[in-house]
Amino acid sequence: MRGRGEAGKRLVDGGGEEVLGNRLRLKILKVLSNVRELNISEIARKACANHETVAKHLEVLEKEGILQHKKFGRIQLIQA
Repeated sequence: MRGRGEAGKRLVDGGGEEVLGNRLRLKILKVLSNVRELNISEIARKACANHETVAKHLEVLEKEGILQHKKFGRIQLIQA
């Protein structure tokens, strides 16, 4: 996984508008800022969005190095 410094630099350098320009992604980040880590279902419930849509947005945020995940068997926890 990438370091957060690198992700922040890339967002400032120009990629941030595409990544952070989405309301649901911002809502997801807000949800995770209030809680250390959550599973995808809880994030979806708190963000008032469906599981599949949230999972796709989490992939984008993780790819950019903004989020990280941990897996425990079938359970995946996401943390900002």
